Amino acid sequence: MSDVDGRRTLGVRLAQLRRAAGYNQHSLAPLTGYARSTIANVETGRQRAPREFWQRCDELLGRDGSLLSLYDQAMRQEQAPPPMPDEAELGAADAQAPPAAGLMTTASPVDPAIVPHWMSMLRILAASHDAFGPRRLHDVVRGELNIIRRHRAGAAGQTLRELLRVESRWAEFASWTADNLGDSQDAAYWLRQALSMAREAGDGRMATYVLMRQAQRAVERGDAAQATAFAEFANARKEPTARDRALCAIRTAQAAALAGERARCHAALQKAHSLVEAADVNAG
Repeated sequence: MSDVDGRRTLGVRLAQLRRAAGYNQHSLAPLTGYARSTIANVETGRQRAPREFWQRCDELLGRDGSLLSLYDQAMRQEQAPPPMPDEAELGAADAQAPPAAGLMTTASPVDPAIVPHWMSMLRILAASHDAFGPRRLHDVVRGELNIIRRHRAGAAGQTLRELLRVESRWAEFASWTADNLGDSQDAAYWLRQALSMAREAGDGRMATYVLMRQAQRAVERGDAAQATAFAEFANARKEPTARDRALCAIRTAQAAALAGERARCHAALQKAHSLVEAADVNAG
């Protein structure tokens, strides 16, 4: 079975379980922390989702680990080594191979020092954004993201995880600069990228922050249901600090205000206030 066939089989199973549980793609997406387009692409085998996505779907659909087990099985098949060629195939390959040119070239290792370089550069851009103008700043950020991505392709281990963390922060900043340009679709794209890379890097705090930002954008769209779902999903994670929880409470309050739920709005604002006080105490 090819990699694509394995993903397609897994996606078909997800679609079956989703429908059986009474969800459509739109209603399931915010509960997983992913966009509806991701659900659609995963179900048709066009996109590979991380293990955390399948774990969340397993929990939401009440599958007791069976869906996650199917994902693990598909991943083992993808990672299995190809069959060894027989002697005849090896002989044919040797006959067609070009003569050795002396030294074998290998990819240069990625210097871990570039990680703090990009973090510093991002802080400088964020602090001096008014000097650039929104279009120029957005173009600069996208250009740097392309460079980071090329370096990440040659990285491994801890350096790869650190580059993913850096790229996640740059992608979130790209979402912010796209919003400043009024390009909502591009802003949503970069926010999804930021969340995906934060999850792949195991950066729980960044993933929580991006989910809070997605709740904020849902509020700005006037979508109370999605704003509530994103805020509650972010708040349910293990990583949030008191500050992050306060931000999530504010988004919940805004969503409740959109929905006309005065009591829930008031309770969420009180919670945000107490969390801000806790954050101030801890900072002091």
